[in-house]
Amino acid sequence: MAPRDAQGLLFWPFFSLSKSRRIQPIDFRTIEVTIRVEATQEHGMATIWDADVLIWAASQIVEAPWPDDLPPDDGDAL
Repeated sequence: MAPRDAQGLLFWPFFSLSKSRRIQPIDFRTIEVTIRVEATQEHGMATIWDADVLIWAASQIVEAPWPDDLPPDDGDAL
């Protein structure tokens, strides 16, 4: 998934949609995929607002100038 495909991050439940701190795990299951997102007691779970920061940081990496000897990856590794 390319970092610019922010919708891909929102397709799976990696983040809490709550504005308040969430400790209860998120369990998501389909026929092909099982995802369990857990939180720490101290910090809680990452929220959808944290996803905005992650998307911004990934876009900065993709758009950053690269030295001639280090071409950027195609983005699939992020």
